[in-house]
Amino acid sequence: MRNNLKTYPVFTALPDAVNTLLSEQLPSTLYQHLVSYCQKIECLTEGLSNQNFVLYCPTATPITDFPQAFVLRVNDNQASWCHREDEVFAWQQAAAQNIAPRLYFHSQGFEVYLSQYIQQDTQWQQYYQEYGIKTYRKQTLSLFSSTTKPVDLLLSLLTQLGQLPLPQKHVCYQQQWQQYQHTLADYYQSIVQHAPIDNVGGDKSNHQDDWLKCYQKLQQITPHCLLWFKALDACLLHPSFCHRDLTPFNVLLQSINPIDVASNETIDTQALVCIDFEYSAASHPLFDLATIIATHQLSAEQVNYLKSRYFNWQFNQPTPKLTTEAIACVDQAVNCYWVFACMWTLLIASKGRFEYLDYFEHYFELIDLSSI
Repeated sequence: MRNNLKTYPVFTALPDAVNTLLSEQLPSTLYQHLVSYCQKIECLTEGLSNQNFVLYCPTATPITDFPQAFVLRVNDNQASWCHREDEVFAWQQAAAQNIAPRLYFHSQGFEVYLSQYIQQDTQWQQYYQEYGIKTYRKQTLSLFSSTTKPVDLLLSLLTQLGQLPLPQKHVCYQQQWQQYQHTLADYYQSIVQHAPIDNVGGDKSNHQDDWLKCYQKLQQITPHCLLWFKALDACLLHPSFCHRDLTPFNVLLQSINPIDVASNETIDTQALVCIDFEYSAASHPLFDLATIIATHQLSAEQVNYLKSRYFNWQFNQPTPKLTTEAIACVDQAVNCYWVFACMWTLLIASKGRFEYLDYFEHYFELIDLSSI
C-alpha cells in the first residue's frame, strides 16, 4: 500500500518527485519512523548523478539502532557510468570496516539510499587543492600541529580500502581511457558530420567550437597517455579495491570516542571515512594514492612521507600488489588522474553543461607532458 505523506508537513521541504519516491519505496517501518520523528530536512548536495538531503530525527526513538540523522540520497537513473550493484557492494564492504557511513537501506532498483549522517566539526573538503607533478606545494592541513598526523589518517584510509574484497567491476587505466574515448568520439562525430573539422565556426555554436578545440588538444597527447599506461601496467602485480574518487569532497573527518579499558576513560581520537562509491572498482592501487596526491593540500614533505609509508606497507604485504618499480610511476598516475579529469569535463560539456570547459583548460595545464 502506498504511504501517505500529506499528513506530515516536514516532508514538504523535499521536492515533490522525491516525496513521492519515498512514499513508494521505503518499507513501512522505516517510513513511519521518519514521518514520526523527522523534525528538519536540509539539502546537503546536488551532484550530477544524485541529490542528497539530511533528515534530522533528534528525538529519542524506540528503534535504538537508528541514528539521529540520516542522509537521503536519490539517484539519477541516467547515470550510465555507475553500476549501482557494485556501488552498494563496495559501500557495504567499507562500512563493515568502519571506513564508510552505515547504509541502512537501498531500494530494490537503487533509486533511494538511506545512510548514516556523520557530523563533522571540521569539513575535510576545505583541504581540496589541485596539484600537478610540478605544482609548487607549501600548504599543509592546518587542523593538525603535527605534519604527519593528516598523512597517517590518509594512509590508514588507503590501506584499509586496499584490503577490502574486490568488486565485480574491474577497470584498468587503459580501459577507463578507452571508455571515455569512445563516448567522446561519438559526440565528436555528431557535431562534425555536417561541417568539416577545420571549418571552425560556421553553423556550429561557439560552445561546440570550444569543445572541438579541447577535444583535439586531448587527442594530441594520446602517445604520452599510452606510455603512461604501459608503465603503470608493468608495475602492477594484482588489482586491489579502489575507491577511484578519493578527493577531499568524498572524505569525512569523524570524531571517535572509545573507552579505554584500563582507565575506563573516554579517548578523543579521529579517523577518516569515505563516501560516494559510484566509481569503485578492482583497479590499479596507484589510482587512489595519486588522487590524494593530486587533490589534497599536502606539503612536499607530507607527500614524500605518504609515499614512503604507503610503499613500505605495499611491499610488506603477504601478497604484494605492486612491484618496486611502482615508486617511479606515481608521477604517471598523477598525470592520468588529470587526463581523466579533462575527459570527464568534456563528457559533462557534451551534455550541454559547457561551463565545464573552463575546468578542462585548468586541468590540462596540470598534466606534465615531460613525464614519460
